[in-house]
Amino acid sequence: MKQGVIGLLMIGALTGAAQAADKPAIGPAPPWVRPVTWPDSPGETGEAPVRILLSDQQIAFEPGRTTVYSEIAFKIQTPQGLAGGNISLPWRPDIDTLTVHKLVIHRGDKTIDVLADGQTFTVVRREQNLDNAVLDGVLTANIQPEGLQVGDVLDMATSIASSDPSLKGHVEELAGAWNAISIDRAHLRVQWPSQMPIHVRQAGQLPALKPVRSGAFTVAELSLDHLAPITPPKGAPARYSVGRLVEITDFASWADLGALMAPLYDKAAVIPSQGPLRTELDKIISLSPDPKVRTQAALTLVQDRVRYVALAMGTGGYIPADAETTWSRRFGDCKGKTALLLGLLHAMGVEARPVIVSTVLGDGMDARLPLVGLFNHVLV
Repeated sequence: MKQGVIGLLMIGALTGAAQAADKPAIGPAPPWVRPVTWPDSPGETGEAPVRILLSDQQIAFEPGRTTVYSEIAFKIQTPQGLAGGNISLPWRPDIDTLTVHKLVIHRGDKTIDVLADGQTFTVVRREQNLDNAVLDGVLTANIQPEGLQVGDVLDMATSIASSDPSLKGHVEELAGAWNAISIDRAHLRVQWPSQMPIHVRQAGQLPALKPVRSGAFTVAELSLDHLAPITPPKGAPARYSVGRLVEITDFASWADLGALMAPLYDKAAVIPSQGPLRTELDKIISLSPDPKVRTQAALTLVQDRVRYVALAMGTGGYIPADAETTWSRRFGDCKGKTALLLGLLHAMGVEARPVIVSTVLGDGMDARLPLVGLFNHVLV
């Protein structure tokens, strides 16, 4: 699953549009972005290597598309802080468009435009979880601004526009996770067409985001100065570590989310009437009339004869490979193996269903808004 629901590998010819997405675009900020400045009087950060002057997030929703604008400005306070000049921007070229709006260095009253001076991003594909049999297809644009010095302020603005067809027009986003370090000014602005049924929830003592209608759009906004880091309690359940966070979704309920995901598995969990997989099914059926014996044999086939490979590329990582494809490959991710096991069990009259879960977030999910991105696993 994406951030969890791990995806189907889609192999095909690259179109011109796909090739263009293999590098970041350079362009102005979207017209709906509102300029935000950092405070004149900075907060106290002691001897921290860097001081975050501004963390600005502005999000625009439209049916089936989410654009997240981000600006961060930080001052380099020590030689160790120069490591902040190693800038890496990850994105998923199959569903994302990454645009860099500015990358400048402020040095006293002088402003240095890094991109205008001729520096460019280097794009690499780094499968960071390859040792764990995970392929995600994420690209990373990296740049090291030249001439960076202690005392400089590095100011960068980017946006990522995402459109995932497997969500069938739904949108969701997590924002406002200002928890780990001090921030002089944190700003969040969210806008959406007023006819969209957007739901917003904030946690971690963030002030209430109160949606206000402005013309054809609804806007929710907050700005906070001199945020201190949050230290979660040791040994407490995972829900106590969420901290500051804003959840945004147009899913009306958990049942609404389930209604999107369940048909994907109904479609994928079909055993062909003939072929190698049907032959394996017939062997299992012939073992015994006992459904427990058959269920154990089906589970053994999926666990022992299909190796795990997480394929998080393609249409956003939500769609399971069908049972026959997973069996012919002899590898699959949690979704593909789930569909295969479901198909075998259903063909034998054993009741079974897919369940999406989070293996890291612990309890308290019922109190959160329904977002697909909260899950990282699916099982039978």
